[in-house]
Amino acid sequence: MLIHGSPSPLSYFGPLVKALSPHFRLLVPELPGYGKTPRSPTPLSLQTTAGLLESVILQRQNQPVTLVGYSGGGYHALHVAVRGNVPVRGVYVLSGFASLPEDVRSFQQQAASALRANVPGLREAFANGAVGATTKIGNPGILDLLSTWLDAPAPGVLADELDAFSRSPSLLERVAGLKCPVVLRTGTLDANVPAACSQAVATVLPGARVETVKDAAHVLLLEDELHTVQSVVQAVVGWNS
Repeated sequence: MLIHGSPSPLSYFGPLVKALSPHFRLLVPELPGYGKTPRSPTPLSLQTTAGLLESVILQRQNQPVTLVGYSGGGYHALHVAVRGNVPVRGVYVLSGFASLPEDVRSFQQQAASALRANVPGLREAFANGAVGATTKIGNPGILDLLSTWLDAPAPGVLADELDAFSRSPSLLERVAGLKCPVVLRTGTLDANVPAACSQAVATVLPGARVETVKDAAHVLLLEDELHTVQSVVQAVVGWNS
């Protein structure tokens, strides 16, 4: 199962889908408020999101599942794993986290307020903050692409998600008890989810592997596509062999 971020369109997973689909059955759900999935009629809850993902898995998969989560999707992947309601073969976290530092939580609250107030310049700020300088120089169109990601969720959904993540309980204590393999891949320039968030998981789960991508920020499948796809495929194939 590939679990997208907040916000990111399913197209971000295109390189992974292309690489994995010849060998595995893929589940690529859209979270509530994204694409064709209706917005939740009740206030957003991370517990509810985990339950929805578990329902998709249990309805369509009768074997242990491998979870690949990007950004907030990484939190969802780890959350599903620690809840223990579905058997998990392994978890791969791209630019994700099990717990957030206070400065990031504060930034998310501010971003949620800015989204609700429709503050000018949000698209530019979001795009610039997601990608490293080297990628901006080598791919001038990437900022325009990233600015469209704010259109992936329905109006108001992203602000609700950021509010929920700003209050998200730390999963570190529960992650320490995981028996499945965990890999975390992070960029050294990631300000949205600092590399320290990946290291925190490895600290409590000594078997976890952290891969750091130099001069990359938050969108590794755009900044470091070849090596990131190779890493994910290698891990998923190894866990399922």
